[in-house]
Amino acid sequence: MSLDQLFYFTFFLAFISIYITKKRLKTLISASTGYWFAWLFLLYSTKVAVNNGWIENLSEISLNYIVQLHSGAFLGFLLGTVFSSKKNKILNPEVLVKSNYIVKKLSNKILLFLFILGSWFLIERLRVVGFSLSYFTDVRSIYLETNDTSFIEWIAGHLSVMVGFLIILIGLRDAASEIDIKLLLKVLIASAPLGLANGSRIFLLNNVILYLSSILLTRGMFRLKKTIISRTELIKITSFVLSILFIFALIGYNRGGYGGEFDLIFTILIWPVSTMMAADSWIAVAINSQNTGGMFTLGWVADFLNSFGILQFGNEKKMIQDIVIDFKLNANLAAVIPKSILPELIFDFGKKGVFWSIFFISFLTQKITIKFAGKGIVYHTIAVYCLVGSFMTIQTSIITPQFAVSIFWAIIFSYFIKSKLR
Repeated sequence: MSLDQLFYFTFFLAFISIYITKKRLKTLISASTGYWFAWLFLLYSTKVAVNNGWIENLSEISLNYIVQLHSGAFLGFLLGTVFSSKKNKILNPEVLVKSNYIVKKLSNKILLFLFILGSWFLIERLRVVGFSLSYFTDVRSIYLETNDTSFIEWIAGHLSVMVGFLIILIGLRDAASEIDIKLLLKVLIASAPLGLANGSRIFLLNNVILYLSSILLTRGMFRLKKTIISRTELIKITSFVLSILFIFALIGYNRGGYGGEFDLIFTILIWPVSTMMAADSWIAVAINSQNTGGMFTLGWVADFLNSFGILQFGNEKKMIQDIVIDFKLNANLAAVIPKSILPELIFDFGKKGVFWSIFFISFLTQKITIKFAGKGIVYHTIAVYCLVGSFMTIQTSIITPQFAVSIFWAIIFSYFIKSKLR
């Protein structure tokens, strides 16, 4: 199968999957939508990159494994949809009251604290590397080489995740009104110092993705609007996203590795396409390595259980570290490029386990987004992260630290609001 054939095959599966979801549940937005949209974008961008000579074509082995991945995902999403009952189309007003209360009482305070702590940490970074045209290159090198996290950075990191949880609630609230670009800008400004201190640029996109996912999922499931997104909202959000993508590209270019001249399209597209640059290397290693026993798929849970000695993943972690070191010694960029969920599934379940592992993951995420959306603060947060996690399979597995910590804060704030509204 060629790359072009893979793209059309994926498009066909996506169309059928989303069409059945629409017919069955009267919505376009679910975990399957996030998964197919992300992979279609990645494959199309890869086609552009290959045609322009930016990267080499994918090997036949990688193409065949992606076919297995999409086939399993298609069946999982299909059964997840078919075995889900049609939802009650009325959103419980109590959920909106609780979300609005938490947002009004806490969002501004948390954003302020995040901005202050992030600024403090940014100033400390500037004292070390100085302020120059090579700032992002220098500070990113420090961030990647430093294993110890300062207390200020740790607190700021937790606050940034808490902001992600709050913006999910804001999206739930705004689903019944309008997309709030001013609020997104405020969140972006509050998150910027910590992101800039680490030479990162993902902070530009993280909260926007969470906010839009929360709004679209809520509107899609409960028909709060005649259309999922109005023309005016589409113009506003498109303009906003294009603006932050421009800044995203500038930061990436400044960090280096994008050639001598700034090319906006190249700098943006090569970021997700880099996953495919690393695919052959990671898949080749994965199919010849020992089983990692679910370490990648369990994600944060595996790290947590390992840290308390409940499950042992020491040998598996050492094996992956050795692989990364070997990549670095051979100047293989796979050492620093996100590898997608595919090689992680091969590591966890073997080269014959890709189809069934993604089948179960897709089935569960589809069921969760359909059943949990709008059901409560904790449930809605899980639903949004399953949607976002399905989207992010092009770069990682679903249970990330951000996912787990956000659920923790959702539980804490759920108990907080119960005590306040009694």
